[in-house]
Amino acid sequence: MAGEESDNDNDNEERRQAELEFVASAYNADEEAWHDVNATGDAVVHRLLPLKIGAGADQEIVAATFCLSLTLPSSYPSGSDPLQVTGRLCEEGSGTSSNTRFRKYALNALPQVVSIAQEVANESAGAEAVFSVLSRVEEWVSQDEWSDFYKAALKEEEAMHSFLHQTKHEAEETESTKATKVVFGRRLIYSHHIISKVKRADIKALASDHQLTGYMKIGWPGLLLIEGQEYDCIAFYDTIRRWNWQYLVVRGEEQDDLMVATSSTAETCVQNHRKFDQFQEVENMSIVAQHCRDVGLEALFRTSMKLYDNTVQESRETNSVGASIASAYGSLIRVDHMNDPKGYRKWLRQTAKETNCRLLVKQCYPCDDYSKRPEIVVAVVGSSSEEVSIYMKRWRTSRVDVDSKGKPCLERQMTVLFEGWLSSTASPEEIDWEKAMADDSVTTSAMQVDELLFQIGGEPWRQTGNGKA
Repeated sequence: MAGEESDNDNDNEERRQAELEFVASAYNADEEAWHDVNATGDAVVHRLLPLKIGAGADQEIVAATFCLSLTLPSSYPSGSDPLQVTGRLCEEGSGTSSNTRFRKYALNALPQVVSIAQEVANESAGAEAVFSVLSRVEEWVSQDEWSDFYKAALKEEEAMHSFLHQTKHEAEETESTKATKVVFGRRLIYSHHIISKVKRADIKALASDHQLTGYMKIGWPGLLLIEGQEYDCIAFYDTIRRWNWQYLVVRGEEQDDLMVATSSTAETCVQNHRKFDQFQEVENMSIVAQHCRDVGLEALFRTSMKLYDNTVQESRETNSVGASIASAYGSLIRVDHMNDPKGYRKWLRQTAKETNCRLLVKQCYPCDDYSKRPEIVVAVVGSSSEEVSIYMKRWRTSRVDVDSKGKPCLERQMTVLFEGWLSSTASPEEIDWEKAMADDSVTTSAMQVDELLFQIGGEPWRQTGNGKA
């Protein structure tokens, strides 16, 4: 038996060496691929993949470069353990664009490429897989997949910028003054831990891309304290929450409305409002705590420990599921369709928890005809207009659904039917909010939807929702 194991080990080693020789002979070691050994003695193949973007006639620029690493387990290739694929963005070098927007596209694409490569590796378990994995990722980069990804991201960003341009310039004008409102935001994001050097580097790059300042406290637990323009804070969290985390949640947030005379002075106003002059990584939580005390943000820092001041705590207590509140603000929305209904509703529920809002998601079929597309209604209720506003901004600027090709996309076909303070005759406290947003009770009758809308928003909501859901 021992002899058989030894023969199998020798056979695996011989087959691994053959693949490594292939890498050494097929690629330029300085610019394309090479192999080495990690700390546990396993062979690792590294492949550099430059991501090119067309910049004009017969011209291309390198947006960023992926470095994919394929670790060959000791039992590979005959064993059941597949290759393990990881990836990172290489540091900017000669020939690489300094455009941070392109680098952000690459950063967002990296998890998809690693997932595709790992899928090929898993399918090839028990056999040689290096050539198959490298061929697949090279195809992703050189064919239409990377091109489609960054072009779709560019279109979404242009659409988002168009929307954000409107929100940034919600101005109150008089005959003598034209003022612009800029929303300045802060987030206290709590994580089980922040250890990975790759993730820490990506967080720093993303914070720089969005011009955010604050702290990243590494270790156990992990903490991210960011500040900057509100839409940048939203975009930052929307990006990192899609990464692999054991636990990640927004514990606290603040928004300040800054009125500036002209849009050209907005950046100066934002800079003057900052409490942190840079985004820095620290290991000691006390550094973050002391800085927050010094600049008047102790209440925000204390949310990391789920400690809130009296006014915030009262708001949270009165806004919990099933509780009664003196007044409520709500938004009633019709959604045209959900291509990924399960994932879409999961995002809606998670965001409701993060923004302290209550949520109802229901759909019904016209005339009980299940062959037709369902009519979908969503209600978002908070104890203040600010809570609902934050929820709606995140909804409009996040990739909540997928398109016909299965790629994440923004919501383009939502219609706000009603938004405002709820009628005094309404009784939203009677709603079972856990059931209202549960996946197992989404589909119901039009009559039941009508009754729920009346309970939440009174007669105005029922009249607005009639024929809409």
